[in-house]
Amino acid sequence: MPFVEQKPVAWRQNRPGSRIRTITDATGGADHLALIEQICEPSIGAPTHWHDFDEVLEIVEGTAEIWIGEERRTVGPGVSAFMPAGVHHGFVNVGQDLLRIRGAFAARELVTHFVGHEDQIVRADLPIPWEPR
Repeated sequence: MPFVEQKPVAWRQNRPGSRIRTITDATGGADHLALIEQICEPSIGAPTHWHDFDEVLEIVEGTAEIWIGEERRTVGPGVSAFMPAGVHHGFVNVGQDLLRIRGAFAARELVTHFVGHEDQIVRADLPIPWEPR
């Protein structure tokens, strides 16, 4: 499937203050690639985690602090961040408005490993099973 029409997909809450939706994944014919959109309220983001695949995040609206390994930056719209497989990373909305990001993942299934919860593997279609710090 070379083209994806972005029809309205239901948003779901993946943690308090954060909603996510899948634009395309393996079920839409994009084998080993996925594209998601996420909206975070101020002070909300993704705690430090890593994946077994590469990821790219694009800031669409708002301001985020993103950390990748030891590097931290505050970024806004028009900036993309590349997270190699296995590298600890995360982000938080540091602005006063909603943060909207898009993420592209080189994976068939979006599986996340959170620092401090290594015994629990989290899939993108499920909420994280603990309260984020």
